[in-house]
Amino acid sequence: MDRYFQLLISEEFAERRIIQVEGAFGVIKENNRFSQFLLRGSSKVQAETVLIVMAYNINKLHHKIRDNRTGTQLHSKLSA
Repeated sequence: MDRYFQLLISEEFAERRIIQVEGAFGVIKENNRFSQFLLRGSSKVQAETVLIVMAYNINKLHHKIRDNRTGTQLHSKLSA
């Protein structure tokens, strides 16, 4: 019975994770007008993917800071 509940929980988690990831890819494709990779080769595509994801995260952070939605900090701020 315990195994059954673990399976249900893992399936629900996987379903929520897929929905969250699909949203991010949709934003990258639609808002950033990304439709295909410009470079060829595994290492070049990986580097291009890293740049695209970094741009997406920086844009998200920018909007959070602009709208004052940063919440609590993980670490206390250091003073000089």
